[in-house]
Amino acid sequence: MIIWANVVAIAPELATTSSATQTAILGAVGRQVGPKRWGARQPDGQAYLAAHLATLARLRGSGMVTQEAVDRLSRSYFLPNWLKSSLGLTAYGMEYKRLIRLLPTVLGAVF
Repeated sequence: MIIWANVVAIAPELATTSSATQTAILGAVGRQVGPKRWGARQPDGQAYLAAHLATLARLRGSGMVTQEAVDRLSRSYFLPNWLKSSLGLTAYGMEYKRLIRLLPTVLGAVF
């Protein structure tokens, strides 16, 4: 299992992530990126997935305002087209997706 310093090594902008968020993300990543499937690439997969999830958390409610109302306060934010798919939301998610394609189970190896 990785520690948050592993995530910050590839995504320095995430150094200020709250400890509660770090704990939640690392727990989720630990459950999703296990050693049986990932083998020696497990730390890489965990770090990139954690960076992806933390970056998504930071993006929530940010960006250029595209619509705003006063009564019953409402606000909408611009979301670029490239940001509308799951792992394509961040460069870290795209690297995680690339790492998945390198796994032996994806390449057709049988255990």
